[in-house]
Amino acid sequence: MAPSRPEPARPREPKRSQSGPHRKIVYLMLFRTGLISVLFGIVVSVVLLSKHPLRLASDHSLAIFALIILAYACSLFYAALFRFIRHKERFYAVQVGVDVLLVSALVHLTGGVNSVYSFLFPMLIVEATIVFYSRGAMVITVAATLMFVLVVVGGWVRFIPPIMDQPAQPWNASARELAQYLMLNLGGQICIAILSAFLAEQLRSADQRVLEQRRTIRDMVRLNESVLQSLQTGLLTVDSNGHIMSANRAATQLLGRSQNQLSALAWNDVLPFIDLPGPAGAPQRIRTTLPPTQKEGSPTPVELRISPLWDRTSRRSGSLLLLEDLSEISSMEDRVKRAEQMAVLGRLSAGIAHEIRNPLASVSGSLELLRDSPELAEEDLRLIDIAVREVDRLATLVTNLLEYARPRPLVRMKLDMMELAREVASAYAQDPAFAKLDVHITGPAGGCLVDADAAQLRQVLWNLYRNAAEVTLGVKNAENAKGSFEVHVERCADDDPPGLTVTVTDHGAGIPAEDQSHIFEPFFTTKDGGTGLGLAIVHRIVEDHDGTIEVESPLPDGPGTRFGLWLPCGALVSTPLPEDPAPEPSQK
Repeated sequence: MAPSRPEPARPREPKRSQSGPHRKIVYLMLFRTGLISVLFGIVVSVVLLSKHPLRLASDHSLAIFALIILAYACSLFYAALFRFIRHKERFYAVQVGVDVLLVSALVHLTGGVNSVYSFLFPMLIVEATIVFYSRGAMVITVAATLMFVLVVVGGWVRFIPPIMDQPAQPWNASARELAQYLMLNLGGQICIAILSAFLAEQLRSADQRVLEQRRTIRDMVRLNESVLQSLQTGLLTVDSNGHIMSANRAATQLLGRSQNQLSALAWNDVLPFIDLPGPAGAPQRIRTTLPPTQKEGSPTPVELRISPLWDRTSRRSGSLLLLEDLSEISSMEDRVKRAEQMAVLGRLSAGIAHEIRNPLASVSGSLELLRDSPELAEEDLRLIDIAVREVDRLATLVTNLLEYARPRPLVRMKLDMMELAREVASAYAQDPAFAKLDVHITGPAGGCLVDADAAQLRQVLWNLYRNAAEVTLGVKNAENAKGSFEVHVERCADDDPPGLTVTVTDHGAGIPAEDQSHIFEPFFTTKDGGTGLGLAIVHRIVEDHDGTIEVESPLPDGPGTRFGLWLPCGALVSTPLPEDPAPEPSQK
């Protein structure tokens, strides 16, 4: 029957980490909070050591503390909203704008042209450059410059009124001091903006290269994982202590364990009969057999290749193990061996046919002449009948041997498998020995077309029917026995390539487990008088049609045997049957 084919699993997507710009924003928010704390400490220390300490009763003191509290409140507000904001760059632009206003207020409260906190404006330019690069540097430079000039000049000309009890008055500076203060600060801000813009472009280029490298590495990791998981060869990596580090999908299927189960085991727990090479050991190649992964499964022949695993420093860090499933190769070797045997058998059969058929014809003719003699006694006639029957049996053996060893070329045609199954059943019912045996044929309402040799498939069904009938009746000539066997035809459109199955199910005693691997071998038989070529011919014809045949015995619901035949047919075509398309017609 058509083997099931597992679908390849898709590689898992790696989790996306927080992007570079967003991480920068988080760091800058933390830096702002720390800077506010440092400035708060500096302001308090300077004022406490000055001649005019802060007094909570004055408006100036309340304004200073209100500005500090507002700065802290903004930082907490930003931190609370940051996780829920989708456009984090725009959100940070708002923060920088608020920072410009807060710094402007601080410069005005600390004396305007006499303030020592004007250095915060260049810091805002650098801060914006880190996130927004040269474009952000230019925008913040213009905004900071305008606010700086507005605060300093507006305070000096008394356009912006000072806070009551403010110790440092902006207008106390001379025009020359104002010009020097503006020139120094504006020049510094412009130079810092130009330098920041240049560094921002370098940073942008570096970030782009890092991003491209990360994408390349991520794509390479995904490709590597996809390649490893798509390999039909099992791959295991083992560390220097013999513990399994990784396994691909093919290895888990061959060993019958999941990735997590293998990762928790040592190599000796999985294959205790294999020894890993030592540190100086050369690569090894071993042929062995893995135990079945399921109770009803069969052992799997594999080839194990062991090679050292090297790290970056060219030191051996473990072993690399490849498990190659040799089931198909073993099957091909068996087919080649069988083909060689058949070639030898064909040459031998040709000689046997030539040397035996002519003497058999002479013996058979002589016996017929003796049978017509009127002088023979009854005992002589009985002996002649026995001799004739054995000559016919020998002639049938020679014919079957030639049929098996020298197959005819296929004459393919479009034929309906349902119709062929009914036709063989009708012809088979003419045998008096099986006249009381019912054949139940089931299948789809429409026929199943297949491109095959009609004569050879007819012989396949004939041999399978005869085996089912003989085991159902118990003995070949049991005239009083009565029973039935079932034939089922089914489309397999999901197969690749598409095909159909034909199953023949009997309810006899079944086939012993030790005989099931030999039933398709020539001359192997458990029946008295059998030649052992019937199922061998069936197997050879099915293989010539690129099909498969399997046997199941006993059946899940009791004793019996089921032969399953799968044939590829390219494209299945449904055709209405001329007779009654009932699913279970009974034919004799």
